[in-house]
Amino acid sequence: MKTYALVGATGDIKVGDLVQFHGTKVRKVKNSTGDQTFAVEKISRDYGPCTLKPGAPANAASSR
Repeated sequence: MKTYALVGATGDIKVGDLVQFHGTKVRKVKNSTGDQTFAVEKISRDYGPCTLKPGAPANAASSR
């Protein structure tokens, strides 16, 4: 799994929200450190906060 820093039209996205959006990856500067960046152009769907499925271990969501 890759981690991206979101920039642009992020609206009211909070940690733990499940969303679908459109945009482009921003190229990293050579030899730079930190997360990759994704420029959000439009949020096409906001599903709200993520929830665990019944019977799933509590740490399953954090291990992905």
